[in-house]
Amino acid sequence: MLGLVTAGLPILFAVLIWLPRRIRFSRRATAAQRFVDSAADLRLFALRAMANQPMHRLAAISHDPVAAWRDNEEKVVARLAALELRSTGLRPPVDT
Repeated sequence: MLGLVTAGLPILFAVLIWLPRRIRFSRRATAAQRFVDSAADLRLFALRAMANQPMHRLAAISHDPVAAWRDNEEKVVARLAALELRSTGLRPPVDT
């Protein structure tokens, strides 16, 4: 009984912390995958990157990512989208 309690409690705590995070990550990745089927959808993920990613990562991509997104600069949009897709565990479509 002592062995079960000694091993069971840490395992239970790990599962209670890890499992909800894993389920949340899986749901986000599945929802994002529905949208990523062509290069045209990258603008959505570039916009999400500008809203969600830290400023230092955005500054590393472009000195003015909003203007680049607005002007539809393909390289900047692709890099911003890749940044956001990586955070959801996905890769950009091959046709980019």
